Amino acid sequence: MKRKIFIVILGMCVVVVGYAHSPNLATFQLKQYNQVWVLEGSFAQFGLNEAMKSHYPELNLSELTSREFKKKAMAYLREGIEVSYPYGKLLRLGEGGIKIGSHQTDVRFVVDDPLADLGALKIVIRCMSENTHQQNVFLYPKSTGIKHRVLSNSNGFTYDPKVSPVEENNKEGLSHAGVTLPAIVLLMVLGLFWFMKWKFEGA
Repeated sequence: MKRKIFIVILGMCVVVVGYAHSPNLATFQLKQYNQVWVLEGSFAQFGLNEAMKSHYPELNLSELTSREFKKKAMAYLREGIEVSYPYGKLLRLGEGGIKIGSHQTDVRFVVDDPLADLGALKIVIRCMSENTHQQNVFLYPKSTGIKHRVLSNSNGFTYDPKVSPVEENNKEGLSHAGVTLPAIVLLMVLGLFWFMKWKFEGA
């Protein structure tokens, strides 16, 4: 019995990990550290490689040194991100860094401009848009919690509050992107674990 339960839990965890490393899903989140705003991104390394191959067809990525690849990747990502306020002011992305992993890559940019009403931001993130079925999820903090915008080919990888003033847009798209489902599966795993722990301890 315990062996069967272990196998079920292990299988559900594999599902979570598989979705977490989806090559067609990227997350970008605005965070504040000691009065400094940063934009952090996480995505599959495979997805970044495929997008850069399409974006720079004349470039052989395998011939680049690690330093050259990081520099090119940072330029590609910076070029694909535009965050602005309704009156047209484009937020400047300052210093940044990138951590290349075997499966996941993380990037960080310091936002040089002050931020106020985050819900009024127009967001354009075309990074990895060269990949089929790509979805970029933009997250930002609000007083009621973390909000998200799903950017995909269907909306031109753009969220404009003047066009789509809904607070939580495209929840269905987010679920298909693999964000909601892993969370649900993870909760199920934890619930099953605690239920069995309670059952065996009470036996």
